[in-house]
Amino acid sequence: MADGWARATGEVGVCVSTVGPGAVNQAAGLAEAYADSIPVLAITANLQSFLSYPAVGFLEDMDSLNLYRPITKWNAVVHDRARIAELTQRAFREARTGRPGPVHLDIPLDIMCQSGPASELPEPDFYRPMGRPRGDAESIERALGLLDHAERPLLIAGGGVIASEAWEEFRALARKLGIPATTSPMGAGCLAPDGAGFFGDGGWLGGSAVIQALNAADVILAVGCRFSAWLGIGRPPVMAGAPPQKIIHVDIDPREIGKNVGVAVGIVGDAKAVLADMLAVVGTWADAGDKHEAWTRQLTAAYTEVHGESATKGSGGQADYYDLTSSKL
Repeated sequence: MADGWARATGEVGVCVSTVGPGAVNQAAGLAEAYADSIPVLAITANLQSFLSYPAVGFLEDMDSLNLYRPITKWNAVVHDRARIAELTQRAFREARTGRPGPVHLDIPLDIMCQSGPASELPEPDFYRPMGRPRGDAESIERALGLLDHAERPLLIAGGGVIASEAWEEFRALARKLGIPATTSPMGAGCLAPDGAGFFGDGGWLGGSAVIQALNAADVILAVGCRFSAWLGIGRPPVMAGAPPQKIIHVDIDPREIGKNVGVAVGIVGDAKAVLADMLAVVGTWADAGDKHEAWTRQLTAAYTEVHGESATKGSGGQADYYDLTSSKL
């Protein structure tokens, strides 16, 4: 539930488990949040501090710290009630800074149940950065140059576009440059299925037209995605791979750039900030018009061949489900 709340609101979801088996059950859900970079604070109760770390073999003891370590960005044990406020702030800082993700605090029962005066909490901007990291201006210029000279360019939105609430900027860049666009599974929602030029989303799960686009594109701008198995990890048969393709990879986490696929241009920055800077540059350009119309028509025709004409007319409820701007969400 905390994971779902965080996805829906963009804020940190918080959940608390009981000792032992409760901590194990909560870990299963947290693993999903870790895989999808969702900011969740998971709190586990543990046996009293005089029975844990190290454990003495008491009923339902659990080394929650090491259990949660592989599925969190950061975790810690609270050994003193006086540090609860400090470590909670640290947890929020880790969950929200850079690439989002789940964090964990383990609190022994005797510390969790202690009462005392509340600590004064500073404003968030006192202990964590609040702005959006911008990309390198020279790299943005080079990336746009590659897109401008491409014969079959493609835009891909990942979960980073959703996390940054940058779907409007992503759509605007696609419209301005006249470039077909798709998404990874975590980026689903950035494009309306009943919109012009839609040919599928969600990685290769989107169908043969998406696979065709991934494989045939000569320049790909991927924003906030990790080139996981859903994008073929940047390799054949789903993607053509280097050297035939030039990849422009934008991500807030520098560790992701170049990890699964070689890049022609790597840009470290927040998706919304980088896309806004790109739009500022291309704002002075003439609209691309029908420059890539044949390429886009080829992809939409492949999509329609499989899904039928109704697929591009929003005949079902899918558009309401995926479109993040829908009032029905």
